[in-house]
Amino acid sequence: MRVESNIDDVISQLRRSADRAVEQAKRELEKTAFEVEREAKLNAPVDTGMLRASITTEEVDDGFEVFTNVEYAPFLEYGTSKMAAQPFMEPALDVATKGLGDRIKRIIAEQLN
Repeated sequence: MRVESNIDDVISQLRRSADRAVEQAKRELEKTAFEVEREAKLNAPVDTGMLRASITTEEVDDGFEVFTNVEYAPFLEYGTSKMAAQPFMEPALDVATKGLGDRIKRIIAEQLN
Protein backbone atom coordinates (compact mmCIF):
# COMPACT_ATOMS: atom_id res chain seq x y z
CA MET A 1 0.00 0.00 0.00
CA ARG A 2 1.31 3.38 -0.95
CA VAL A 3 0.29 6.62 0.75
CA GLU A 4 0.93 9.80 -1.16
CA SER A 5 0.96 13.25 0.28
CA ASN A 6 0.97 16.72 -1.11
CA ILE A 7 2.21 18.15 2.17
CA ASP A 8 4.73 20.40 0.42
CA ASP A 9 1.90 22.05 -1.53
CA VAL A 10 -0.15 22.49 1.63
CA ILE A 11 2.81 24.05 3.46
CA SER A 12 3.48 26.42 0.55
CA GLN A 13 -0.15 27.45 0.45
CA LEU A 14 -0.21 28.05 4.21
CA ARG A 15 2.93 30.19 3.97
CA ARG A 16 1.42 32.31 1.19
CA SER A 17 -1.78 32.72 3.20
CA ALA A 18 0.18 33.71 6.29
CA ASP A 19 2.23 36.24 4.29
CA ARG A 20 -0.97 37.78 2.88
CA ALA A 21 -2.53 37.90 6.36
CA VAL A 22 0.54 39.64 7.80
CA GLU A 23 0.55 42.20 4.97
CA GLN A 24 -3.15 42.93 5.34
CA ALA A 25 -2.86 43.15 9.13
CA LYS A 26 0.00 45.62 8.74
CA ARG A 27 -2.14 47.75 6.41
CA GLU A 28 -4.93 47.67 8.99
CA LEU A 29 -2.48 48.79 11.69
CA GLU A 30 -1.25 51.61 9.46
CA LYS A 31 -4.80 52.74 8.76
CA THR A 32 -5.56 52.65 12.49
CA ALA A 33 -2.41 54.64 13.33
CA PHE A 34 -3.42 57.40 10.93
CA GLU A 35 -6.89 57.37 12.47
CA VAL A 36 -5.27 57.85 15.91
CA GLU A 37 -3.31 60.79 14.48
CA ARG A 38 -6.43 62.33 12.98
CA GLU A 39 -8.43 61.95 16.21
CA ALA A 40 -5.56 63.30 18.32
CA LYS A 41 -5.33 66.38 16.12
CA LEU A 42 -9.07 66.92 16.48
CA ASN A 43 -8.83 66.51 20.27
CA ALA A 44 -5.66 68.55 20.83
CA PRO A 45 -6.13 71.84 22.64
CA VAL A 46 -5.16 74.74 20.40
CA ASP A 47 -3.41 77.93 21.38
CA THR A 48 -0.75 78.47 18.75
CA GLY A 49 -1.48 75.30 16.77
CA MET A 50 2.04 73.98 17.34
CA LEU A 51 0.85 70.91 19.27
CA ARG A 52 -1.73 69.95 16.67
CA ALA A 53 0.75 70.41 13.83
CA SER A 54 3.37 68.29 15.62
CA ILE A 55 1.25 65.13 15.96
CA THR A 56 2.56 62.65 13.44
CA THR A 57 2.69 58.96 12.56
CA GLU A 58 5.84 57.00 11.73
CA GLU A 59 6.51 53.40 10.86
CA VAL A 60 8.71 51.66 13.43
CA ASP A 61 10.24 48.19 13.50
CA ASP A 62 7.13 46.31 14.55
CA GLY A 63 4.29 48.67 13.68
CA PHE A 64 3.47 52.35 13.79
CA GLU A 65 3.91 55.10 16.34
CA VAL A 66 1.78 58.20 16.75
CA PHE A 67 3.54 60.90 18.73
CA THR A 68 4.32 64.53 19.29
CA ASN A 69 7.71 65.99 20.12
CA VAL A 70 6.26 69.11 21.74
CA GLU A 71 7.73 69.15 25.24
CA TYR A 72 4.58 70.43 26.95
CA ALA A 73 2.32 67.73 25.46
CA PRO A 74 2.51 65.42 28.53
CA PHE A 75 1.45 68.29 30.78
CA LEU A 76 -1.63 68.84 28.64
CA GLU A 77 -2.39 65.13 28.32
CA TYR A 78 -2.05 64.29 32.02
CA GLY A 79 -2.33 67.67 33.75
CA THR A 80 -0.19 69.07 36.53
CA SER A 81 -0.77 69.99 40.14
CA LYS A 82 -1.87 73.40 38.88
CA MET A 83 -3.65 72.50 35.64
CA ALA A 84 -6.35 69.97 34.80
CA ALA A 85 -5.58 67.35 32.18
CA GLN A 86 -6.72 67.99 28.62
CA PRO A 87 -6.29 64.49 27.16
CA PHE A 88 -5.99 64.24 23.41
CA MET A 89 -3.81 61.19 22.65
CA GLU A 90 -5.37 58.52 24.88
CA PRO A 91 -8.95 59.32 23.80
CA ALA A 92 -7.80 59.20 20.18
CA LEU A 93 -6.21 55.80 20.77
CA ASP A 94 -9.38 54.52 22.44
CA VAL A 95 -11.60 55.63 19.54
CA ALA A 96 -9.34 54.47 16.71
CA THR A 97 -8.43 51.07 18.13
CA LYS A 98 -11.96 50.05 19.08
CA GLY A 99 -12.56 46.75 17.32
CA LEU A 100 -8.98 46.47 16.04
CA GLY A 101 -8.52 42.99 17.50
CA ASP A 102 -11.69 41.77 15.77
CA ARG A 103 -10.57 43.30 12.47
CA ILE A 104 -7.19 41.54 12.70
CA LYS A 105 -8.87 38.23 13.59
CA ARG A 106 -11.17 38.59 10.56
CA ILE A 107 -8.17 39.21 8.30
CA ILE A 108 -6.45 36.09 9.58
CA ALA A 109 -9.59 33.97 9.29
CA GLU A 110 -10.23 35.15 5.73
CA GLN A 111 -6.72 34.20 4.67
CA LEU A 112 -6.81 30.77 6.29
CA ASN A 113 -10.15 29.82 4.76
